[in-house]
Amino acid sequence: MPPGPVCRVAVLPFVSDSDFPLADAVVNKVFATQLQSSGNFIVIQDGDVLKAYQQLHILPGKPPTLEQLQIIADRIGAQYLITGIILEMREDRGQNNTVDPVLALEIQLCDGESGQTLWTVFHRRQGTYYTKAMHFGTIDTVTGLSRQMAVEIINLWFEKGLAQCDVPSRS
Repeated sequence: MPPGPVCRVAVLPFVSDSDFPLADAVVNKVFATQLQSSGNFIVIQDGDVLKAYQQLHILPGKPPTLEQLQIIADRIGAQYLITGIILEMREDRGQNNTVDPVLALEIQLCDGESGQTLWTVFHRRQGTYYTKAMHFGTIDTVTGLSRQMAVEIINLWFEKGLAQCDVPSRS
């Protein structure tokens, strides 16, 4: 984990290796929202991130290089960058024609100055997992599953020592 408090964070566009339509956009937006609501972080606006992508001619669905990560962080003033790859997203049919979403993703926390990866999390869940293992009730949408997984990943970071900024975030 980063040695000091994390204040300015950018959630970069996620890459999808899934056939699910708009998987990258759904998980990206949900993750950024959960990060914003989880504590005192200044999450850099999506428009600023996309502008940097356009200036660097990074094509949609392509991950930035290490050098591009450094440039993006410098241009938008981010201490840390979060990148993600959706490896699998689908909606299986369960009992009684219910929907059982499946999501597998890899999230990386990168240092903005060097572009180096500080932490990588692989997370795979199925909607029925929460009914069987955690008794949360059924999660039957990919958005709901994305939200629950984002909370789990962010909480894991907190458990491992991610320090929040002392300054309240902007709303």
